[in-house]
Amino acid sequence: MNDISIYSKIAESFGVSKEDFEKKFLSEELMEETFEYFKKGEKLGVQSFPTIILEKNNKQTIIAQGYSNFKGLDKILLEG
Repeated sequence: MNDISIYSKIAESFGVSKEDFEKKFLSEELMEETFEYFKKGEKLGVQSFPTIILEKNNKQTIIAQGYSNFKGLDKILLEG
């Protein structure tokens, strides 16, 4: 999903102007921040999106990659 107009419409539904959203979305600052998050994910072993990472006692563990329903995630979290 690379069509910025779709994201702009969603932002507008939350009260953010199209112009403000697109300016921030396309900014160098946000692109760099996004790249850093991707690098961090790569170091953690993220191979697909969405990925859910559990952080406990400063340790990160991937608990789901790709689509996961709540029932499956709840089971993983309850088991441990």
